[in-house]
Amino acid sequence: MAKAKNPKGPPVPRQPMSRINYLLQASQLLHQTPVHKLSRHYIGTAKSVAKKTLVRLDPSIKRTICKRCDSLMLPGEGGRYSIENKSKGGRKRWADVLVVECQACGTAKRFPVGKDENYVPWSQRPEVVGGADGQKG
Repeated sequence: MAKAKNPKGPPVPRQPMSRINYLLQASQLLHQTPVHKLSRHYIGTAKSVAKKTLVRLDPSIKRTICKRCDSLMLPGEGGRYSIENKSKGGRKRWADVLVVECQACGTAKRFPVGKDENYVPWSQRPEVVGGADGQKG
């Protein structure tokens, strides 16, 4: 009798996940220093490790990384955040789009927002603003 195959693929070992986590944390520490090119290198390395080990990065991580230049686009540090609404003079509230522009290369990412009335913009969510515990600082 043949073994049943796992449809999702093999389980991901812990080593690549811890390496990706370490590289992303190191890039955040180096982002505001004069060695910001090293921060970009760490992000590029983390992305390549994720790609080679078939690990998907969390969407919250992907939203903070520029696809073009691999720099961090955190609110107030490396990205400009604005909300656009190009629908009939901005009358449709559900057509709001969050535009995140990288200050290093000028690339813009666009995310739909305002689909429901309880929506909290990504840049204002407690886990993004203050980390895992929701506290600033």
